[in-house]
Amino acid sequence: MKELDPALTFANARLFAALYFGLLSIVGTILISAFMKFIGIEEIIPLYQAIILGAIVAATMGALFGERIIHCEKPYQMQPFWMGFAMVMASLPLFDLGLVVLMKEENDQVFSVVKFHDMVFFYMVVLAYSYILFGIFLAIASGIASMYLRGHLVYDVLHILERHQGSIHHETIPHKPDSEVSKNHLP
Repeated sequence: MKELDPALTFANARLFAALYFGLLSIVGTILISAFMKFIGIEEIIPLYQAIILGAIVAATMGALFGERIIHCEKPYQMQPFWMGFAMVMASLPLFDLGLVVLMKEENDQVFSVVKFHDMVFFYMVVLAYSYILFGIFLAIASGIASMYLRGHLVYDVLHILERHQGSIHHETIPHKPDSEVSKNHLP
């Protein structure tokens, strides 16, 4: 008889994956911004806006893909990788759309004379550059992060929860007699 994989019973897979990928996106956004400054590319939108946008998109995609990543059955090495890879490939157009909207708000005087089809073309250029510069690298990194999430982090969290629940059930609280409790509270 097969032993049940405890990761398949992980209760809050979507929430956990949303938090995990949201936090990873914050680190990734800061690293990408630092790299772009290092190679001489000017900051187009403020870093805090990019961090918030990245965290929202990554957490949303983590929630959408998280259950399939965490609840995949063994052998699970490649399935979480490809789910993480697909997650980034699907999230880049959303992130770039938010990036273009934030760039339009930040540089309103530059974009005031631009027509709609010019904005669509600009979005396509930003999307192409994001796939070329960072897309494949981020997708591979997300695939590896998904493998780590499924292969190690879920089991670590389950082990911690198991130990915590075990200590709650075995912990006994000594009962003090009423006279001793009332003596401690007298002025």
